[in-house]
Amino acid sequence: MIPPSNDRLARAVEIMTGAVAMFGGFVMVLIAMLMVVSVIMRAIFNQPIDGDYEITELLAVIGVLAFFPYCQQVRGHIAVPTFVEAMPARTGYVLNLISEGIFAAILTVLTWRMAIGGFDVYHGQDVTMMLRIPLWWAYAVGAGFLALTTGVGLWRIYEIVRAGP
Repeated sequence: MIPPSNDRLARAVEIMTGAVAMFGGFVMVLIAMLMVVSVIMRAIFNQPIDGDYEITELLAVIGVLAFFPYCQQVRGHIAVPTFVEAMPARTGYVLNLISEGIFAAILTVLTWRMAIGGFDVYHGQDVTMMLRIPLWWAYAVGAGFLALTTGVGLWRIYEIVRAGP
């Protein structure tokens, strides 16, 4: 386990990831409100909100990816600690460092591919079917959140190395 850090950069990472996660929660609440209003309009007026599924899809991607930096910062991803806890401290340290490194590498590839996808969608001028909303901005926001998550992953590696075995 990594001891909590009291320096300014660590606090800035905590504040930033927390704020982005709060934004993600706000987006999810917006989606829920949109769905409630759409169902009520469909039930009472027989007229749902046009493009509600398109809006939901775009906002859901943004909302979910907004939780990633915080999840990475608090180590909220799936882990099997009993395996590592049974090993010597040095071995656990090395395994922890390797797993965080692999995760940071995967996040880097995901960020890169999301950005490439965003450029392709932007240059192809792809839009949603009903509302004709350009798709590139969702890719751009998603790539930004993934880049932040990658940065947090690198920060986690720094914290592990700083804490030592």
